[in-house]
Amino acid sequence: MSWEEYLKEIYYNPVNAGSFSGPDKLYRYVKKAGKYVISKYRIRKWLQRQEPYSLQRPLVRKFKRNTVITLGIDDQWDADLMDMTKFAKENDGYAYILVVIDIFSKYLWLRPTLDKRGESITAALKAILDEGRQPTRIRTDKGQEFKSRSFNALLKRNNIEHLYAQNTEIKANYAERVIKTVKAKIYRYMTYKQSQRYVDRLEDFNNNYNSVYVPSYDRYGSRQSQ
Repeated sequence: MSWEEYLKEIYYNPVNAGSFSGPDKLYRYVKKAGKYVISKYRIRKWLQRQEPYSLQRPLVRKFKRNTVITLGIDDQWDADLMDMTKFAKENDGYAYILVVIDIFSKYLWLRPTLDKRGESITAALKAILDEGRQPTRIRTDKGQEFKSRSFNALLKRNNIEHLYAQNTEIKANYAERVIKTVKAKIYRYMTYKQSQRYVDRLEDFNNNYNSVYVPSYDRYGSRQSQ
């Protein structure tokens, strides 16, 4: 197998941590795997020839962000909605993705929802909490879905403090960063497949993110041996 075939095998399979990423992350994945020695320059040039990457390169915008100090894992989660309404028809009606991230460990959860009614978002968050982890506090924007009675009742039952991002001009929500990263991967995947269906691989993208960004922690927030 040539090095170019090797890169293609990695890049176009969502299961791989280096898939649908940029040159830096793909280079780190290849270097860690140790099967081929490929320079970052070669990887960058190879990516520039790949249509999914060249057509879906994200614009880099810098925002002022509030500094958040956390005491440890599950001290604070951030949550936001990823709007995928224009692809709902091709994805079994799923129009949104609830994005939840633990600020300390950067562990991510993605849960598709049919709409953004309070009840739907509440059910998605409950499914995450039912997996066994729970934050001391959770921060969201002031969207009606997060201000709903059902959402806040769920938080109250679990003794979770609800914080709102106060300044819309200063981007405070870590989930917003994650949305850009995950969305870029999904768009590259759809470009490669020439299809607008992604929901079948959403779990792969979720696991992919966690394997790249939080290799030292498992889904329960425990430190893993290296």
